[in-house]
Amino acid sequence: MSTEDSMAAELLVLVGAPGAGKSTYAGALDGYRIISAEGIREAITGDRDDMSQEEEVWEYVIMGAEASLRAGENVVVDAPNTTRDERARLVELAEEHGAKATCVVFWMDEASCLTNLRNRARKDNGRVDSMEEDRVRQMVRNLERWPPRPDEGFAEVTEKGRRTGAK
Repeated sequence: MSTEDSMAAELLVLVGAPGAGKSTYAGALDGYRIISAEGIREAITGDRDDMSQEEEVWEYVIMGAEASLRAGENVVVDAPNTTRDERARLVELAEEHGAKATCVVFWMDEASCLTNLRNRARKDNGRVDSMEEDRVRQMVRNLERWPPRPDEGFAEVTEKGRRTGAK
């Protein structure tokens, strides 16, 4: 197959609050390299919920996604990405590498996200602290305020679940 006949790589941007199902979805995808902000955060800080090194975490997220796109691989970025600025960095990266940027939005209410996080924490013999709960609440609000749209540069925006706080 010639280069002209081959399809461009895809950068799949997952969007949703922690506990909304992004990582489960990413893990079920075939043919994608998963770049997990949580996984990188855990490697750097020893705790997937430790937000103290976010600048460094995102340097690695971008470097990993860029390396995959450069190699012609499909890549999924598994992170909340609940603001337009966060998504813009990824759309720009896709454009720089001639990749198709697509988005999957995970709509889930705050209470369900928190329940899922608490269940996950119990499995890991941990607990969800109030700071993490506040972060989840903020991300749910961010997503309601700035839902992803095709005019951000996405070829496609797919929604999972149902938007509950829409005005």
